[in-house]
Amino acid sequence: MSRELLSKYRTKIIEDFIMVEGYVTAIICKHYFGHLNKNFMREVLFDDLCSSGLKANLFEKALMRNKDIKKPRQYADQFRQLSRFRNYFAHCNTTFSDDGLADTECGIPNSRKQDEYLNIKEIIDKFFTIHEKLSHDLVEIMDTMGILFMQNTDNGQLTLVCEDQKD
Repeated sequence: MSRELLSKYRTKIIEDFIMVEGYVTAIICKHYFGHLNKNFMREVLFDDLCSSGLKANLFEKALMRNKDIKKPRQYADQFRQLSRFRNYFAHCNTTFSDDGLADTECGIPNSRKQDEYLNIKEIIDKFFTIHEKLSHDLVEIMDTMGILFMQNTDNGQLTLVCEDQKD
């Protein structure tokens, strides 16, 4: 895969993950506060040290407490999978070559199987398959929970409507 094409996929995957992450943070906030608490979202959930792993765990706990949600673990695991794929693309500038020759196809190392390279095309396909289903399901969950949001499908921007509550 060319560097240019890989860069386009990287951009799309990171942007799509950020959208899903926005849904997840809204669900977490609504569960714990009963409304979208802008200060909590800004100061905690959007803090650069608040990891996707922590958000996945909080997300799973929030869904487990909602009796209307079937398969909360499945949703959390799908979010974790998208996060893993996003990380592959966020850090895929470093490649390795087994022989150092200029015409040798270089690969992105698999962090879980150190003697193997990632199958980028397979990861791209999996990402978009999971993303499409999970995004749809999360929008339905947000509707069920009464989370107000606006989404611009032209540019992918998500706007969460934070109720005016004393936080």
